[in-house]
This record gives sequence, structure tokens and C-alpha cells, in this order.
Amino acid sequence: MPSSSLSRGLLSLPLIFTLTPSVARAALVIENRLTRLEANTQFGYIGGLNTQLDSKTYSSLIADLQVSLSGSNSGEGALGDGSWIANFNYTHFQDLTWNSQGWEANGSTDLFAFVGDQGVAAVDAQQGNRLELGFRVDAPTTYTFSGVFTDLAEIHLDQSVGNGLWTPLANPVPGTFGIELTLAPGSYRLLASGGGFHDGSTGMGSAWTAKLTAVPEPSTWALGFTGLMGVGAVIGFPRTRRPLN
Repeated sequence: MPSSSLSRGLLSLPLIFTLTPSVARAALVIENRLTRLEANTQFGYIGGLNTQLDSKTYSSLIADLQVSLSGSNSGEGALGDGSWIANFNYTHFQDLTWNSQGWEANGSTDLFAFVGDQGVAAVDAQQGNRLELGFRVDAPTTYTFSGVFTDLAEIHLDQSVGNGLWTPLANPVPGTFGIELTLAPGSYRLLASGGGFHDGSTGMGSAWTAKLTAVPEPSTWALGFTGLMGVGAVIGFPRTRRPLN
């Protein structure tokens, strides 16, 4: 095939520019984690109460990333000229995931207590579902800090200023939130907590979700070639054969 024909064929090869978002410079490293789950309970009857603290603590960065704490008790009986009945149950749950582009954490607290006659049952788990997550950013990166949380829950994002001191970056109010932040190289922490209470007549639990995600940079053009299949037709190979001598 003549070189001029090949050149014309190559020039006719379609060039396709593909728009591909990229996340550059995002380099997030989890440095430490402290999960604390706890609940204080009272159970029994007037004149005969048992008080108990149930708690668990986790700090591993490779294990126990999905944890829970739960408990319950119930009872009834005669008491003088009357009787008593009481029961309670509670469950804390926490889940944590991350990669070099960000992290996501979730927590929930569900509890209930019931009493009758002279029974006593109460669950106090105020801020009983807590997470402190420390992380480092190695390059200036823009992130979206988002999530949702209920009453009796709190979420804070802080930046280290050295000597064990922190300055707040985001303190959202209960509800859904979404904040875009450009984080400079340095150390940061997430503080999230939730809890609840129930005294046998009234009470409530809580839930929270927080997420930090690197924002894709403005889309960049990536040059791609297509037409590899059937390239002979594209670059103009002759469609007829020469007769054999």
C-alpha cells in the first residue's frame, strides 16, 4: 500500500475525546479512631433497684469497624399489697468505612423501657454512642462534608492547630447538611455522638451519619483512539486483489 494512501487513511482515523472526571491530589490517611458505646440502666422496684453500666470501647483501625452494644431485662412480682413489673432494652450500633478519598460513619441508638405499678426501669444513654476519628490530609484537596442527624445527636469537624488544640471547621445543626471545604495539609478529626433515654413513660433515641468525600476536579480531556476494529477499512486498504501471475 502506498505511503501516501496510508497517510490519508491515518488522517481519516476518528479521534474521540472522552470527558473523564478525575480526583487529583486526594490523599487522606486515617490516623486514629476511638469508639465508645455505653448505657446506664436502672431496674427493679421501689425500694429495690439495681444500677448497671454497660460499655465497650474500640480503637483498632483494621478490626471491629462495625460494632454494637445491646442489653435487656424484665421482671415482675408481688410487692407488699401490690405488685411490680418492669422491662427495658437498648441497642447501640456504629459502622465505619474509609479509603484514600474519604470516609463514612454511621451510628444509631434505639431504646425502650416500660414500668407498671411499683416497677422501675430506665435507660440513660446520653451521648452513649460516640466516635472520634482522626485523619490527615497530605495535599490541598476539596471535600464535601455531608450527612444527617437527629436531635440528641451531634456532629463536629475540627482542625488541629497544634499542642493538642483544635479549631472548629463545621458544626451543623440537626437535619441534613452538606458543606464544601478545601482542606490544607494537616490533621483533622470528626466528633460524632448520639444517645437517648427512656424512663418508662417517655424517651427517645437518635441516629447520625457523616461522610467526607473528595470532590472531582474540573473534568479533563483524555485523548482516546477508537476504530481499532476494522482498521483496514478505515485507513483505506484496497478492497480488490491483484491478479496472480
